[in-house]
Amino acid sequence: DVSASATLPWVRALHANGEVLWARNVGKPGLGAVLALVSQPDAGVALLGATGAAATSSDAWLTRLDRTGAATGAPVFWSGPAIEGWNAVALLADTTLFAVGSQVDVDAKTELAWVGRFDPWGHATCSAAGPCAGLTAKGCGAGPCQLATCEKLLGCAKVSATLPCDDGKICTLDDACSKGVCADGTARLWTQKLAGKPGDRAAAIARLAGGDLVIVGQSSTPGKVDGMVTRLAPTGGVRWTTFWGPTLGADFAAVVAARDGTIAAAGHANSSGGEATGWLLRTGLDGTLVSLATWTEFASRVRLLGVAQRDDDGYLVVGAVQPLKGPANTEFAVLRRADVHGKALAKGVNFPIVAGARDELRAVVAAGGGEALAVGVAQSQSKGASDGWIVRVDGAGQIKLNVRMGALFADELHAVTRSVGGFVVAGTYGQKADRDSGWLAAVDGNANVKWTTFLPGTGPRVLAAVAPHPSGFVAAGWQAFDGFSNRGWWLRTDAQLQLS
Repeated sequence: DVSASATLPWVRALHANGEVLWARNVGKPGLGAVLALVSQPDAGVALLGATGAAATSSDAWLTRLDRTGAATGAPVFWSGPAIEGWNAVALLADTTLFAVGSQVDVDAKTELAWVGRFDPWGHATCSAAGPCAGLTAKGCGAGPCQLATCEKLLGCAKVSATLPCDDGKICTLDDACSKGVCADGTARLWTQKLAGKPGDRAAAIARLAGGDLVIVGQSSTPGKVDGMVTRLAPTGGVRWTTFWGPTLGADFAAVVAARDGTIAAAGHANSSGGEATGWLLRTGLDGTLVSLATWTEFASRVRLLGVAQRDDDGYLVVGAVQPLKGPANTEFAVLRRADVHGKALAKGVNFPIVAGARDELRAVVAAGGGEALAVGVAQSQSKGASDGWIVRVDGAGQIKLNVRMGALFADELHAVTRSVGGFVVAGTYGQKADRDSGWLAAVDGNANVKWTTFLPGTGPRVLAAVAPHPSGFVAAGWQAFDGFSNRGWWLRTDAQLQLS
């Protein structure tokens, strides 16, 4: 601030495409600066620096922000007669921080190297012995330190103790915990069965800014199927549920939490003669209708299967169109761009129609520079089987990349997420007839494969969703269980897609 002759520490978070996610001024007013930072297991960040309040005096400081840039507590300061400042920091395996810096005594004309180890909030670590051994806490001492809940990887947070032994790590619910280890060996927070109608199905989920969840899918009754949108609290409680659809019913397949605070769900609504209309429904956070954009093709079933928000706050949708007049068992894939209100769905790309082939695009992400990258399944070039399919389209609707992936059997891609330097895709890989494997692949922007992980089982395995995780990625889907039923299935990997 030139007018005030002051400098404030500043931090900015960027998306991989360069988009500014948030920017914050942090620390103590004065000639201060952020000199070091380190990511935290909860996707937040710890910032360290110096106030630089005067030429002969400066305090070192640490503050912590969550993944949205909000402060999670008051800054911690290290004050002394000299100039103190941290210059670098590392996150250790036990989630404590190790920082290095310097102390300068201007009068004595001396400078000393300075090191410190503390918990993620800047508090001193506990001693190596006693009831708080192995934990980090503020004000540890003698007496019982009973931790009520914990998370298997990140440690304990919620405490019920006679002393304030709070190690400042993310907590879960209902797990017995002792010194950072879940006694029952599970990290499950809660399970929620949504009370609804027979045949209800949840198809997609998104996280809202405040931590709530929104789920979309369908809710069935005899003779009718409604599209369903449900909002849950972080603890699993239902805040509200809305149902959408004409007389012949509707279904939602994908959802995104938009940056303007609305919820956008993609799907289709059935109409007479077996036809269907593509839907992009936008609601407020209270479930009320904001807008409904529709897309029809003559004598066809239009199904929207994936949705993402563009860098300019508009939308990308993908799906499939099945002509009802023409060759049987034929679908062609589509990708559409829509404005911030969901309008103009008819402008986009129709991929070629091949008689007897069913081609679908099932998921899409913004790829930067106005481009879109979508994944799905293509039968049109696989001689009766199917291939995993990746396409990239620029902002003018020109196809820049069109790649098939897979082996000799039924290969499909169901999901995609952005990663550093590219994308991670998930699906099923037909290594043997009736023995499909779960499939994860990391690719660059030209679909060159960097890492691939196959997850075979005794029966078919499918990965239907993938998302980033602080230590890598998580994926979910289903696998055959006993020849008659399926089990839900989820896994976590490191950044190179190796199981962790």
